[in-house]
Amino acid sequence: MFALPDPSALLPHAGAMLFIDRITSHDGERLTCEAEVRADNPLLVQGRLAAAGLLEYLAQAGGLLIGLNTTNAGQGSMGGQLVSARKLEFFVPAVAVGERLRVRVQRLGSEGGLERFEGSVERAGEKMAEALFCVLRASGKAG
Repeated sequence: MFALPDPSALLPHAGAMLFIDRITSHDGERLTCEAEVRADNPLLVQGRLAAAGLLEYLAQAGGLLIGLNTTNAGQGSMGGQLVSARKLEFFVPAVAVGERLRVRVQRLGSEGGLERFEGSVERAGEKMAEALFCVLRASGKAG
């Protein structure tokens, strides 16, 4: 078993925009990671993260899965960008600062540079959000 890298090594996000704290599992098609909603999160409104902000946590987890897979294939970590979300459901109105989240994504397939995922965000086993979403992979190595 290999050590899982720090998310900052795989995503272009930095500082307060890097929401994922650590990757807990990865098998090539699925990834699970953990995050804490921090007080410096730029998506906070009146000290809370609106449920819609959970989509960015899903997108970053999808980016981590792309980054791990391309790095393991010797292509270097590639950036990407969220381009669509379907069947997006929120089961809570907002999330408080300090909440610990588990983010899970599964790769459903790809076509060209478009990667399709399904994912969910949970808090202590309670599902908070789920979605089908697509990330457009960058065309070259991240640099």
